[in-house]
Amino acid sequence: MRFLLPVIANLLLLVAAFGLGSLIRPLIPHNVSKLDRLAIIPLAGFGLQGVLLFLLGIIRFSLLSFLPFYCQPQCWAAIVCYKKCEGRPFPQG
Repeated sequence: MRFLLPVIANLLLLVAAFGLGSLIRPLIPHNVSKLDRLAIIPLAGFGLQGVLLFLLGIIRFSLLSFLPFYCQPQCWAAIVCYKKCEGRPFPQG
């Protein structure tokens, strides 16, 4: 039963992709086959979902909330050293 919630979440994402993809239905040429339309609509929906979630993440979350997940430890070490030096150049030698 532990697999049921992830399956339901993925199905909801698929339904949302079809819903968002239907926004581009008028833009698809009429000479495209039904099978191609059925493939294009969810792909466009996933693309629109990705853009919307990306924009939401930029607007909603601050830099400090996701920076630790994307920076390498070396970057953090450089930031800490920079803060300790208070912006002065690193000592030579």
